[in-house]
Parts: sequence; structure tokens; C-alpha cells
Amino acid sequence: MREVSFERFVKDRHYRAKVRNWLLEDLASGPSVSYFQPELSIKNIGIHLGALAPFEEEQLDVALNERQRLERLSSAAWALSGVRR
Repeated sequence: MREVSFERFVKDRHYRAKVRNWLLEDLASGPSVSYFQPELSIKNIGIHLGALAPFEEEQLDVALNERQRLERLSSAAWALSGVRR
């Protein structure tokens, strides 16, 4: 699992390339066609604001915090094991 900032993905070409390489691994180096259009997607930044009820935002915050905590624990466990991921 990986957290990807939509805003950064849309605005930052280098970040987008890193995410694409991580997501597609070996496929990213081959010929491909991209249907992603950042100039259109930039219009979607921020449209979610106010769309969620406060309790929904809280549920998402709790889930995100737990996922980030598990990622930190997982990274620490991998580091201690000496196995490269």
C-alpha cells in the first residue's frame, strides 16, 4: 500500500514519474500511452472540500493515521530483518 498525494501527483511531473515507476515497475520503462492529463486533473484539486460530513472526515483521518502507523512499523521490521524490499 502506498499513499499518493493527488495534488502533488497532478502538479509535480517528477513525483508522477516516481509513482508510475513504483506502480508499474518494469512496465514503466517500455513503450506506453498515458491517458492522464494533468492540465485537466488540476481542476479537480480541492473539489472534495466540504463534500464530506465531519464524522466521515474523522473516519478517514483515523484510518489514514492507522495506515501510516502500520507503514512505520512495517518499515522498521523490514529494516531490522536486513531484507531489502
